[in-house]
Amino acid sequence: MGQKIHPLGLRIGIFQKHKSEWFAPVGSSNSNQSIPNYAAFIEQDKGVRDFFSSELRDAGLSKILISRRTNRLFVELHVAQPKLVLGENGNNLKQLTEKFQKNIQKLLSRHNNPSMSAPALSIQVVQIPQEEIATDATLLGQKIAEQLEKRVAFRRVMKQSIQQARAAGAEGIKIQIAGRLNGAEIARTEWAREGRVPLQTLKANIDYCYETAQTIYGILGIKIWIFKGTNTSRV
Repeated sequence: MGQKIHPLGLRIGIFQKHKSEWFAPVGSSNSNQSIPNYAAFIEQDKGVRDFFSSELRDAGLSKILISRRTNRLFVELHVAQPKLVLGENGNNLKQLTEKFQKNIQKLLSRHNNPSMSAPALSIQVVQIPQEEIATDATLLGQKIAEQLEKRVAFRRVMKQSIQQARAAGAEGIKIQIAGRLNGAEIARTEWAREGRVPLQTLKANIDYCYETAQTIYGILGIKIWIFKGTNTSRV
């Protein structure tokens, strides 16, 4: 089971926290049937993640945490280069907030629900420690994708990434790349592993990501599993 299921989803509620934390209030009480806002909130969450993922890719965006309190939306951005997000005197962050508010208004216009209104946005930028960047699966996946798009040999990319992660303290790592590797006519899957990656052990602290690389031969799928040790405390 641990070999097939999503490694993070398997551990949610045990050793992994949810990336979105909120309760959906019931819609308008004037109608004959109350309309839950759950679906609209889910769509908003997806819009938030898509927006910041596209806007902050150069800043090394690793994780987006979302929470809601009354009519306020809290977004926590974990990035490798916070200066690119904040800008001088926070100017970049102000522009980013204004642009986001316009996008969220477009999402809300799709729902004919008077109880839904644009939430006030609070953004918190969290810097990823330098020693954790090499063992962050999302950042590593982005780096591998960039190198593959520049036509670097996939075996060389996998070897270098594994060496960097192990040198940074990862107890185990597995990288899998699938597609038309090196422009081959027939797509195939290649993988490399070093150390332990115990996917079936629930208390194992495993970071996982899936990334795609857009090459001239087609799309390459990249999967990364990084074993960072054993969790001792539950969420």
